[in-house]
Amino acid sequence: MYPDNGDIYDPKTKTWSPNPTGSEPAFAHLVPQWIDAGARLIGGCCRTTPDDIRTIAHAASANV
Repeated sequence: MYPDNGDIYDPKTKTWSPNPTGSEPAFAHLVPQWIDAGARLIGGCCRTTPDDIRTIAHAASANV
């Protein structure tokens, strides 16, 4: 599982636009759902930050 942070990439201009919902991904809320769905490895993809990874790791360890 490699979630991104919800920002949108425009391949024509090669630029990023902020997440259109204006909210940050709810990684802490989503991690238990991903684990319940069978995810065993959870990382981060486009524009996830070290803080996002810490949030994911904390939520995963709490869900074990």
